[in-house]
Amino acid sequence: MCAAGAAFSDTLHLRTGGEIEGTFVGYENNEFVFELADGTETRYRANRVSKVTIDRSRSRFPWGEGDQGLQRRAVPQPERSTVNVPLDEKWVRSPISVRRGDEVRVEASGTVRLDGRTSTGPEGLGNRRDPNAPMPRENDGALIASIGLGFGASTFPIGRERTFVADRDGILHFTVNHGNKANTSGAFRVDISVGRQQEAAGAGSRQWREKTITIPASEAWTDTGIDLRPNMTLEISAEGQIRTGLTVVSGPDGNLPGRGSSVRYPVQDQGVGALIAKIRAGNGRESNPRYIGSSLRTTTGPNDTGRLYLGINDNNVRDNSGSFQVKIRY
Repeated sequence: MCAAGAAFSDTLHLRTGGEIEGTFVGYENNEFVFELADGTETRYRANRVSKVTIDRSRSRFPWGEGDQGLQRRAVPQPERSTVNVPLDEKWVRSPISVRRGDEVRVEASGTVRLDGRTSTGPEGLGNRRDPNAPMPRENDGALIASIGLGFGASTFPIGRERTFVADRDGILHFTVNHGNKANTSGAFRVDISVGRQQEAAGAGSRQWREKTITIPASEAWTDTGIDLRPNMTLEISAEGQIRTGLTVVSGPDGNLPGRGSSVRYPVQDQGVGALIAKIRAGNGRESNPRYIGSSLRTTTGPNDTGRLYLGINDNNVRDNSGSFQVKIRY
């Protein structure tokens, strides 16, 4: 491994124009797996990558040739990342995507000012609650986390430090547990370390299905034809542009957030035109609409049973135009 470290020259080209140099490990769960020169294993979703350039002058995999190189190493290295979580209205998306069973360690530091005068660290104020916070029963100003956002999300407190086992697949997000963001300031520094589950060669042979669906902007909801069950893993990626009304152009992540607006949207705190979802049970009852956006990997919850519908986060779709192309793996 030390000898191989001197010759890392595979290149991953991102759609944003950036380049990552290292060793191409393989392709798992719709992600390119790359190892950096310091031994850190990083993952990039396929919709973020334009191409991969392979150095063919050397062995593909320092620890073994052929198909064995595509298997995860027997002793995987922890994946680490650091993000800054400011006190504002948005969840901060980390570069860490966890899988059910991964052990995650989070350590936080720093100070935020909640109302222009009251400061707190990541543990929050133990004697104060905020009814308008994302988690109103937890300490005001505490660091909290979510695996995924909206559809199938799992939200829980972190504080100054916490080690937990992921109960579902998804991307880690963080925010400060505080409602009114006026006259606030500061940020937490959040260090994340993930210990991946050890996988034996040939493991992970679950049968996946894949479906691509056109979601027209002029229809509030579109039936995907996919029936959900509890603990089902979903990978959803969307692309394209729509026009909401006559002038506003939006991608799947949405545009012009509706927070504070007098107009009611299906998912009020997300952007107009965003891709959203709901579940319709066999008895006709429907779940609350949930945010999807351009990319989501999640595991359905214990009560997520019924037909999956995808739609547009808009209160009036009749004057919309365009469509999203949505790929669903489940």
